[in-house]
Amino acid sequence: MTEAEHTAHGAAVFGTTWIGWDEVLAIDWDEPAIPRATDITRYRRLPDGTLELSHRGDWSRGFARASGIDTVSVDPDRVGELWAEGTEWDVGATVFRAERARRRDAVPADGPWQPVWTVMRALAGVHGHAQVRLVVWFDT
Repeated sequence: MTEAEHTAHGAAVFGTTWIGWDEVLAIDWDEPAIPRATDITRYRRLPDGTLELSHRGDWSRGFARASGIDTVSVDPDRVGELWAEGTEWDVGATVFRAERARRRDAVPADGPWQPVWTVMRALAGVHGHAQVRLVVWFDT
């Protein structure tokens, strides 16, 4: 069935790849995606001092006021050049922090990939971890 679907897309197919369930299980979801800060994340400081995530990729006017950077003329892709990971700006109950994306940020456990992992886990329970894989490709 997968091969037939792949063939049906013809010349539009590119980037075909796959990952086995055993490989998915071995992923370190806390591993940083790249070696420098990639985003500004906004948190709300709760009364007990802990931080609650409000927004990832915050390049807002609020961040501009807190950091003194002109978010209109400065490219957000320069976060890692401008600030070290962990740099924070506190504005009342709001905390902005330069952070590196982690694998779990792109593929959260409770996000849109959760049904895929559920099916793969069930199939692995029947056929074994090394016998289950996810095959993907792109088309134009």
